[in-house]
Amino acid sequence: MKQRMQAGREPSRILRCELGARIRGLRRRRAWSQERLAGLCGMSVSHLARVERGQTEVTLGTLLLIARPLRITISRLLAGIPS
Repeated sequence: MKQRMQAGREPSRILRCELGARIRGLRRRRAWSQERLAGLCGMSVSHLARVERGQTEVTLGTLLLIARPLRITISRLLAGIPS
């Protein structure tokens, strides 16, 4: 049973990791530190770091907070990430 539950979480973890890597890449292309993006988003650096590492579930509200200073739509942020 535990293996089945973990297998069900695997796609979610992959999605979180790919999304986090995309956010990290966009941030780095702008030569922004995590501190700068977190400040622009109004979130803590530790929360942004967890998002970039794929260690936390990301809400729509969090995606909006991150997308706005990056000047990207949520649909473009998610484009090409397997669901």
